[in-house]
Amino acid sequence: MPSPVENAVTKLLKELQAVAGILHVLVCDNAGTILGSLSRVEAAPGTLARASTHLNQSLLAFQKMSDKPREMEMRFDCGTLIVREMGNAVLGVVCAPTVDRALLRLTLDVAATTFEQDANAQRMLAQVVSPLTAIQVMSSFVNVLIEEFGDRGMGRQKLLDLLAPVLTKLGTQYPFFQAVKIADERLDLSPLALSAVPMTQLVPAWGDLVTELCIAAARVLGERSVAMRYHHVGGLVYEKNISLFETLGLESVIPSLDLPAGL
Repeated sequence: MPSPVENAVTKLLKELQAVAGILHVLVCDNAGTILGSLSRVEAAPGTLARASTHLNQSLLAFQKMSDKPREMEMRFDCGTLIVREMGNAVLGVVCAPTVDRALLRLTLDVAATTFEQDANAQRMLAQVVSPLTAIQVMSSFVNVLIEEFGDRGMGRQKLLDLLAPVLTKLGTQYPFFQAVKIADERLDLSPLALSAVPMTQLVPAWGDLVTELCIAAARVLGERSVAMRYHHVGGLVYEKNISLFETLGLESVIPSLDLPAGL
């Protein structure tokens, strides 16, 4: 039996298929997984996967804007591309120049709104963690540790100096991690949200970063002090984001948040 998401996607594609001039339709979840597609012209192998990545990058760019627009439209000589947020999914539509724009707009608005209002489908899709949300939490965890170990311990700049070679090492081990930079006395992990690297690769790299951060701090503050501080501030971030930690398996790749025996 089809799931609520499959039913919602099928209905959406059927409604859009009725509009002459629509060439391609792609529906993805917040992690970039393709939920459904429609093509009136043949696409080259791998095109849909690349398009999925670009759609989610566009959505992430939206989410970073202060007014958070929900739709983007780009017109070219060869046609129009529309990217639209639909609750916990994103829609991409490519149209020919000859498309009836009034009919396109009416059909798109009705179909997308119906999809957004499907509570069962949205509930299932909400369980998918978007790259932006994941990176925000991972970044928060790292930077509260830097604040605790640095500002209330050894000094932030000294800690960041110790982290510089760590980033170089991780960038060699995980090439995509070369995008992580030290900026404004913080670690900027935000470029990772726009990468096409799956969470199955990002999470272990992040775990190594947290581990190396604790090791670097312990050289100056001592293992006991670092363990207590790590348990306190790291535990606070964990408690606020338990569901995400469990969904992505974040806790499994970092040092235990439990206090060692005797502390």
